[in-house]
Amino acid sequence: MIALARMRAQARCYLRRCSPQKYSDLIFDDAPGVTLAAITTRGRKVADSVKVAATFHARRRGLLDCKLLPPNAGLLLSPGGSIHTCGLHYAIDVLFLDNRMHILKCVSCLRPWRVVFAPGRTRYVLELAAGRAAAAGIEIGTQLLWLKYRNADAAGMTAAHAGES
Repeated sequence: MIALARMRAQARCYLRRCSPQKYSDLIFDDAPGVTLAAITTRGRKVADSVKVAATFHARRRGLLDCKLLPPNAGLLLSPGGSIHTCGLHYAIDVLFLDNRMHILKCVSCLRPWRVVFAPGRTRYVLELAAGRAAAAGIEIGTQLLWLKYRNADAAGMTAAHAGES
């Protein structure tokens, strides 16, 4: 519990120093061996292992290479916009985020071969395993905090906080 409080405090401290334009510095440095984790400002775990799709090719491929999205994983599209699930064989949850990481729209259990249009001001899109948004208590207006880990640290965080999801 103390570790989670410390992580939240570190994330809030960093986000207070960032202007909206600097969120890309926090998230998209695509260093090998780095994993992102997303939590809400209330400390609820959303995803432990989030990949970033910041290039055109990565956004185009999306989750097509993933046979089944693990419950603790996600894909962050930047810049985000309207999305589709053509070619997927499983349902996903989709969160549309603005530049301050507030949730603008949440689509739960989006089935394959569907299209969802992004609301105005969408800057990022977070794709999660189906049911993950409800399990994390996601609501419109909730702000997400992003934490960086080396891959070894992410495995430790998953084990330490497995009971909190």
